[in-house]
This record gives sequence, structure tokens and C-alpha cells, in this order.
Amino acid sequence: VGCNDSQVAELASSGSCQLRATNDCGTRLCSTSVTVQSLPTSSVSFAPSVVGNGGASTVSWNTTRADTCEYECSNVPGKWEPLDCTGSVQFPSLAQTMTCQLRAVNSCGSTTGVATVVVQ
Repeated sequence: VGCNDSQVAELASSGSCQLRATNDCGTRLCSTSVTVQSLPTSSVSFAPSVVGNGGASTVSWNTTRADTCEYECSNVPGKWEPLDCTGSVQFPSLAQTMTCQLRAVNSCGSTTGVATVVVQ
């Protein structure tokens, strides 16, 4: 690479890069850190995942690299609500099968985790 050229590199993770410049007077090294951002991850699950009518289940969730999080459950469809990006909630008396979605968001985009508790 010439002194006034540039080079593009695809990085899969954060790290550092070095540039070495050499002339008749010697060699100099300079380095810089590079931060690669990734999509957030989201995980959601019910325990237990199958209950009898009137049974209780706890939904738990966690995320990585999320700036904000929101959820929607089929007992109130279409209503996305903000929530902490890690936590759990117990549903004490379930009468029907329920599915919950957790959306984790950061500047790169969003991911959605889904879990269902089946009421028999």
C-alpha cells in the first residue's frame, strides 16, 4: 500500500491494526483499535413449557449487545411494550396457550426471540 493509498479489510470481531512506515531514516509503527458492532441476541423461554389449565409458568429472557428491548405476548396481541433486557415474569394462572416475543434492538438492527407455553 502506498503512502496515500487505502486498504479495506473485513473484520469479524474487534481488534487492533498496525501500520508500518519505513524510509531512509527508519521505521515507525502506529496502531489503532477497531470496534466491530454486531446485532444483538435475544433468548426467551417458558418454564415449564407445558402446564395444565390454570397452571403457572415463568417466562425468562436475556439479551446481549441490546440497547433497548420490548416484548409482545399473544394474550395482548400487537401491543409491544418496553422492558428490561434481562428478567423474568410469572404467569400464575394460564387458561390458554400463550406465545411471547422479545425484540432486542441496537444501532445495527434487531433480533427477536420467541417462546410458547402450551396449556393442556
